[in-house]
Amino acid sequence: MKIKYIGNFNDGTGWAKAATYKALALAHAGYDVYCEEFKYNNVSIVLEDKITQLLDKKSDKYDIVIQHILPSEYKYYPGVKNIGVFELDTLNLSNQLWLKKLSMMDEIFVPTSICEDALISSGLKTRIKVFPHLFNYEKISNLTK
Repeated sequence: MKIKYIGNFNDGTGWAKAATYKALALAHAGYDVYCEEFKYNNVSIVLEDKITQLLDKKSDKYDIVIQHILPSEYKYYPGVKNIGVFELDTLNLSNQLWLKKLSMMDEIFVPTSICEDALISSGLKTRIKVFPHLFNYEKISNLTK
């Protein structure tokens, strides 16, 4: 199974870190992942070697597209499974245009069950899975107490 993971990996924000660690976790779990950068600004940071490798890895063939970007930027890719990664900062999305974009995905990943409940109560019929935020524990594993 080949996964195209779209995210803003390179701007130093928490959103970029979340995209980075989720893509790395999928690769570490044995999935064939390649990444595509989506830029919201001109900021560039030094990236972890593995995410740089995944960004350099290109392919026109994939079975799943994961879009870890704002729903307003979602595109539907025909013939593959489309997954949107979304985090809410509200308990009701029913009056948002984003609901339409979320609805065109085959599945939505959210970090908490609170986000899942909010999307369900907003009327989203798309399948929702909780995929928590991840952290690279290797960065702190050698710290002394």
